[in-house]
Amino acid sequence: MVATVELVEPCLQEEFKGEKFGVTDGCEHSLAVFAATQKDIRFLTLSSFVEEKSMTADEHIRFLDMVLYQYKLEANNLIAIVCDNMETNKAISRRIDAPKIGWAAHRFNLAVKEALLKENGCKLKPVPMHELRWSGLHRMMKRYMQFHPYLHLFDRDREVDRYLPSDASQDDARRFPIVDFLPTPSEHCDIVDLLEDMNILEFSTRRLQEADLTLVTVRDIFDEVAVEFPELEGRLKMDTQIVESCDFEAGVVKIMKGQEHSLTSREKKSVSRLLCPPLESEADECPGRHITSETNSEPRPKRRRTTQEFQNAVTGRAVAREKSRSKYMDLSWIPATSVEVERLFSKMKCMLGYLRKSMSKKTLEVILFLRMNWDLVTNEITTKAVRNAREEDIVDEEECDVIE
Repeated sequence: MVATVELVEPCLQEEFKGEKFGVTDGCEHSLAVFAATQKDIRFLTLSSFVEEKSMTADEHIRFLDMVLYQYKLEANNLIAIVCDNMETNKAISRRIDAPKIGWAAHRFNLAVKEALLKENGCKLKPVPMHELRWSGLHRMMKRYMQFHPYLHLFDRDREVDRYLPSDASQDDARRFPIVDFLPTPSEHCDIVDLLEDMNILEFSTRRLQEADLTLVTVRDIFDEVAVEFPELEGRLKMDTQIVESCDFEAGVVKIMKGQEHSLTSREKKSVSRLLCPPLESEADECPGRHITSETNSEPRPKRRRTTQEFQNAVTGRAVAREKSRSKYMDLSWIPATSVEVERLFSKMKCMLGYLRKSMSKKTLEVILFLRMNWDLVTNEITTKAVRNAREEDIVDEEECDVIE
């Protein structure tokens, strides 16, 4: 496997050559680094931090520099880093002078949990609640709706559990009759209304975790959620406190919406690294940009166009003209969330299970590297890797014989 990795790494170096890129990472006792370019998102490395002192911003930057050097990536081509909203990541962004794009799903979950769920709390929680997510409350509401058609069977159930364990607490629910816990008609209406709100928020959360998510889509989702839930507007607006590089994110959104003319001076400065090279801008220039009288002298079509066809033609000219005037590169490849990192750890758990605990760090990294970049492994690379590994084994055996 190691021999295969040594042959795949040059393929990644060639793919990254001359490309603008962004870096995504995720830190939960381990640091996974992905590189996102206009071509694809690639897994680079995985490193574990055993000691707490190795989790500082300086250690992260030193590790990132080592990874960039290994894959021959130039730091001046780094567009942004995509990571969660930890203070360490914010410090990294400031020190390497690269904008930080926070996880949209993480930000949304915090906003929903802090602003909305505090008003609709529940003391009894049969579904475990995650510290950063609120999906447990949504599952609890759905479970209630599944049980509701049968709750009338317990309207007269005043008995308590007769077989309680000796260590049961005084406020144990089994000490009270079920009828005491049945919601009133008014409470049932509140639960139904809350579940409808939860369905909207659940849809938004799932959309924020999709791989093709862009920053402009995130802004559209946040704006629509703010319309339905005004209490979340302050936490989802563009310049809220949790956003580290609000000028960069706002600039990218405006560019993707075709609103470059509305960029402020600070936004223009933050997105200056997204400008197309002069030669590329001239090569991509649309022929319809410079319209002269010769364009109007074209022969009239044999069939008169319908009103809709005429409108589409006029709109097409406007779109082509707006596209040709854009000074910035296509930004749809910039990830709005580091969902690849979360999926990496999920895949690691599914693929290896408890075996990963008995593996060395190097073996685990090699397996994940080949699994995530398997499309680069060809028959030629596999054959060459096997041949190189055999040659190394022969050399090692000869060295052992000489020593003996």
